[in-house]
Amino acid sequence: MRFIGSNDTATKLRAEYSKSIVDQLSSSIEVYNMNSKPRGTCVIFNNVNFTDGKKRSGSDQDADALENTFKWLGFEVKVLRDRGVQDMKDKLEELSKKVTDADCCFICCVLSHGNATGVQGCDNAVLPICDILSPFSGIRCPALAGKPKVFFIQACRGSEMQKKVNIQADSLGEKEVEFESDFSLDSIISIPEFADFLISMSTFEGCFALRNPERGSWFIQSLCDHLTKLCPQGEDILSILTKVNSDVGAMGTMRAKQIPEPRFTLRKKLIFHVPE
Repeated sequence: MRFIGSNDTATKLRAEYSKSIVDQLSSSIEVYNMNSKPRGTCVIFNNVNFTDGKKRSGSDQDADALENTFKWLGFEVKVLRDRGVQDMKDKLEELSKKVTDADCCFICCVLSHGNATGVQGCDNAVLPICDILSPFSGIRCPALAGKPKVFFIQACRGSEMQKKVNIQADSLGEKEVEFESDFSLDSIISIPEFADFLISMSTFEGCFALRNPERGSWFIQSLCDHLTKLCPQGEDILSILTKVNSDVGAMGTMRAKQIPEPRFTLRKKLIFHVPE
């Protein structure tokens, strides 16, 4: 399209034209069905006490926030505390077999220690991320095929502290923000068996995830806060997670910074409307 007129007029027309295109593309994206009551199961693994004597203080605050948030959003919530790796695997297999065609979504939250390969059970063994996801693939859990499977994982993914990087603000008065490098999905996600997955990691690969012993983790508390504020406004989950990234990325000091890392193979918009 060619725009004719003054610079101000041309700029305004370009903006209106761009918005029109974005609106058309946005409206063409389908939305996942969220009409069942309950919408499905939300399981929360809350590992607090470990066999080596370590304790994750503040994790109970995260578990409570998640439980309250997803009950409010229409899910049947199960909280499982201090589970070893085999118990976690067995429970995930059991839950995948109990999914019915009436369920329209599955949510799994894992609160634990972790490293580059996975999350720890309270027995200090490591459960790989792929073993958390695979019971809910389209092949192994056909009742959830074509439906969203959502995983929120609060755990360290290494022992590096994310460093502070200064970038130029885009406008006057804009606060300093953080920039992190791109990531690869290839190591975890496979299409099409693993379509309709969302995995939201609390921190970037190789880095610490930070938690306040009294108030809970930066990621989970921000997630629940933004879900509570934005779901009633009809925001989709990816938009909400972008706001969580912005919120968590602004926290901390020069020594302690963090940015969460969502990965997804969603094919539609996922919107958790608040049940009536």
